Amino acid sequence: MFHRKWNKLDQAEFLIRVSHCLAKGYTLYQAIQLQAYEQKPWIKQRIQDILTGLESGEEIAVVFAGAGFSKESCSFLYYALFTGDLVESFHESGKYLKLKEQQKKKFRALMRYPLFLMWLFFVMMYIVIDRLLPSFEQLYRTMAIPLPAGLRFFMNITKLLGSSFPLLLLILASLILIITLFIKRTTPQKRYTLLSKIPYFSSFLKMYLSYYFSFHLGSLLRAGLSISRALELIAQQPYLNFFKREADAIQKYLENGHPLVKIISERPYFTRDLALVILNGEAEGQVGRALQDYSQILFKNLEEKITRAFQAIQPIFFVLFGGLIIGLFLSILSPMFTIINGL
Repeated sequence: MFHRKWNKLDQAEFLIRVSHCLAKGYTLYQAIQLQAYEQKPWIKQRIQDILTGLESGEEIAVVFAGAGFSKESCSFLYYALFTGDLVESFHESGKYLKLKEQQKKKFRALMRYPLFLMWLFFVMMYIVIDRLLPSFEQLYRTMAIPLPAGLRFFMNITKLLGSSFPLLLLILASLILIITLFIKRTTPQKRYTLLSKIPYFSSFLKMYLSYYFSFHLGSLLRAGLSISRALELIAQQPYLNFFKREADAIQKYLENGHPLVKIISERPYFTRDLALVILNGEAEGQVGRALQDYSQILFKNLEEKITRAFQAIQPIFFVLFGGLIIGLFLSILSPMFTIINGL
């Protein structure tokens, strides 16, 4: 049976509104039920399915996963069973999902014009290579005028690309196959370790992973759980494989006598400050609070960093493809000026 997809931004707003209702004293059932008003019939049905699942005793995260919510959103709700803080779990889940979807929307909007320029460039390239260059070359031979250096260079480049195009396609297909096999056959830890070595991109990765880990570990610690028990619960969550494996590995290091600060400082995909936050939290006896406060700093910094990156993407593409198009025009016009001067 066909099921409509619930817009992710609408899901984010739904989660945030539920958290606001919970903060006002509504029960979870009432808070979710209130969101059904003024909704489309199929969304009302989806909300009713959530309520039915909760009434039958299913876990919150399982119910929301069945309603089509993302794994990240469901993982936030999973921990609510152990922290008891539904308000924060729903609010943080919605806030994270909203940031993720808003940035996707911004990226698509920012890339619209650069992609149009790219398409225009390749159309012009095709016209120049297939129509204009052969005509220019024939005209120069007929008039016994030597080809300009710029035009010769451009023609040599196009001939080289034309002859090597099948090879380039084969190389591209091989790279895609290698990357696909690498992703399937390696653990998330190995993939993130490799990605953490890529300049600039690594900072986004480390901030995201550190935000998720510090927020949930901090929430569980503030709920009164020990570090060992908190890591055990993170290792048991079924939604995000990386954190499942990571919590299990950290727990084993702790059992072997390694201090948590040292373990975290040696993980290549966490921020450097995460270990320092834990160290200061241990000194004050407030590790949970320190981690949660740090997670909010990371979230704000991540949001600002993504916004700045998007602001830089479009000008770079405009300069790149705008320059290529101008260069293409000059390569077309320069032979005309040469012919006029030779007459």
